[in-house]
This record gives sequence, structure tokens and C-alpha cells, in this order.
Amino acid sequence: MQDFTQIGNSQNDNFADNEAQKTLDTVINDWQSGKQVVEWTVIPPVNAQEQERKINIMKYSIYSTDALIVIVALFLYFNNSLGLDKTTALVLLAGMILVAVVSVFVSTPLLLKNMRKNLHNAITIKIDRNKKLAMITRSQQQKKVKYGQQGVLPSFRLPETNRSQYAEKRSTLQQQITAETGFLFEETV
Repeated sequence: MQDFTQIGNSQNDNFADNEAQKTLDTVINDWQSGKQVVEWTVIPPVNAQEQERKINIMKYSIYSTDALIVIVALFLYFNNSLGLDKTTALVLLAGMILVAVVSVFVSTPLLLKNMRKNLHNAITIKIDRNKKLAMITRSQQQKKVKYGQQGVLPSFRLPETNRSQYAEKRSTLQQQITAETGFLFEETV
């Protein structure tokens, strides 16, 4: 599965473009080679300002929780409200600070990366040609559609660069998939 978490970062301005190209190229190769299970992800366009606002809210809530852990640890250490001896209280303080440090430098970046990915509402499509079945996953909800039913798949995203070349590839691929499965494609909003 591909990592779509870096979309919108300034150092990866072409990330969405590159992923759109790679996705189209990979699915075309898989489909035309007769691969029995073909899977890809489509990321609908997202408002970058709205995404950054949501990420900032998440960051503040996560970091304030970490700060609260440290404050509680300091309070317990200096207040000694638990009636612990100094060594045990120091170990408790060190442990809570260690938890906060690990959270800030390890857990929080991983959590934010995962949240950034989920903000995009990525749609994963998996077509099993043996079972003649498509599984469409969006926002943790999975929908199974059999060939020939009124299935609608999201169109492949076109990269901003080489748009005309990839528009032709996308059209050809989507026609091939529709011809075999009966599913229609529509632009995601």
C-alpha cells in the first residue's frame, strides 16, 4: 500500500502528482497483465487550508495532553499527595516525563502522519477478478459490489504535469475496467 500522508507538505509539493502518475501506471500494468487482484487508492482533492487547520487543532490537543502529563507528574512529585517516599516519587516523575517525551518525539509524529492520511478520505478500491467482486473502502466503511451491479468507482486522479498523456491512459484504463466489470467511473469531489 502506498503512503499518502505527505500530501500538502511544502517539501513534497509534487507528491500528489507523483502518486497520481504511479497509481495510473501501476494499475494499467496490473490490469493489462491480467493480475487477479488489482488494488489502488484514489485521494479526492482536499482544501489545503482546511487540512492544515485540522492538523493544527490535532497538534494542539495532542501536545497539551503531553504537557498535562508532565504537570501532573510534577504536582505529584512536589506535593507528595500519594504519600510516596522521595525515591518512588522521583521514579514516578521520571516515568511520566519519559512517557511524555516518547509521546512527543515518537507517538505524536506517527499519529499525526496517520491523521493526515485519514483527513484525505482516501478511497481504496480492490477488484478481485476471480470472485468478480469489488471492495470499495472509504472512511473505514467497506462496500462490496459484484460485477454487473450498479457500481460506481471514483475516477483516477490526473496529475497536473503530463495531464494530456495521463488523461488518455486514464480513459483507456477506465474503459477496460468498465468493459469487464460493468462499473462506471465518476469524478470525486
